[in-house]
Amino acid sequence: IAPVNTTGSILSRMLQGSAGWGDACVLVPWAIYEATGELSVLEENYGMMMRWLSFVKKRAKRTRRRNRNNPDREFLVDRGFHFGEWLEPDVNGMEVMKKTVSEGAPEVATAYFFRSASLLARTAALLGKTEDAATYESWAEGARRAYRFTCTNDGAITSERQAEYVRPVAFGLLDEAEAQNAADALAELVAGNGYRLNTGFLSSAHLCRALAEHGHVDTAYRLLLGTDCPGWLYAVRHGATTVPESWDGVREDGTVHGSLNHYAYGAVAGWLIDGVCGIRPREGKLTICPHPYPSLGFARAEWDSPAGTVRSAWEYGDDGFEIEIAVPPDTEAEILLPDGTRETALSGCHRYRIPIH
Repeated sequence: IAPVNTTGSILSRMLQGSAGWGDACVLVPWAIYEATGELSVLEENYGMMMRWLSFVKKRAKRTRRRNRNNPDREFLVDRGFHFGEWLEPDVNGMEVMKKTVSEGAPEVATAYFFRSASLLARTAALLGKTEDAATYESWAEGARRAYRFTCTNDGAITSERQAEYVRPVAFGLLDEAEAQNAADALAELVAGNGYRLNTGFLSSAHLCRALAEHGHVDTAYRLLLGTDCPGWLYAVRHGATTVPESWDGVREDGTVHGSLNHYAYGAVAGWLIDGVCGIRPREGKLTICPHPYPSLGFARAEWDSPAGTVRSAWEYGDDGFEIEIAVPPDTEAEILLPDGTRETALSGCHRYRIPIH
């Protein structure tokens, strides 16, 4: 690996903590807590979570010259190596690596600084650490302002890359109207690309959710069910039984390249569970909000929760669709149905039939 200067190499830069990858220090404990409601997970990992945010905050203090007009530059992360939106289609990965070494990736790293600081603020509040919560909330707000100043035009995004819209929508960096505008623009980009994606490692997991939650359910499903490259079912169409590292890991001529067992793109399974089937555990509370779609025909998901099996299944018939929801013993769930029905369901099996008008 060729050195980039006299003090280090690309490899040494890569070991300094890439945004998105290093943020697992915060994202993983929070995800486990949301699924289980167990505060002990946050308590056990709180020290690690704080150390990661302290590292990111120190990195943010070394703002590059061209960004020093940012009034919140102390929260702008434009230093350090970041893999960024790794392995986007039609993007040269090595060129991205070289660019991040020389220029940083503030649109990625600052967004993750905001996301992790926001979650750590909530973690501190849950653990009764009010001073810490206030500190991390102020860091998150600083990162949000810094991101908006450098990476958007007063909340508006201009890019030909889908990831640049997905990330701020998914993380909450935009206000409600701005997020809707971004999601609308994202849907147009996807349609203009023949309903194919061009996201990489960090945003593919959030792409369908960002679309569906802003009124573009049809676009989300067309992406999900597309069989051309790049797309999730392309590899399946070519006989893959694992998730490859790159979208064209199995090529049209049958040749393979790269890792054939890399989970990143498989993270769309999160939307299959909490979007398509609608199983949404949030901080120990359960909501089930399925989104049936005729092109898929049927779907079924089960989650072995700490309380027992949660199930959500739906299937289309000739004149409507049926939904079956199972709630574990001694548990209640808020049920939100596509026809607007909202109810609290106690343990047991619940069936609904919704006609198509």
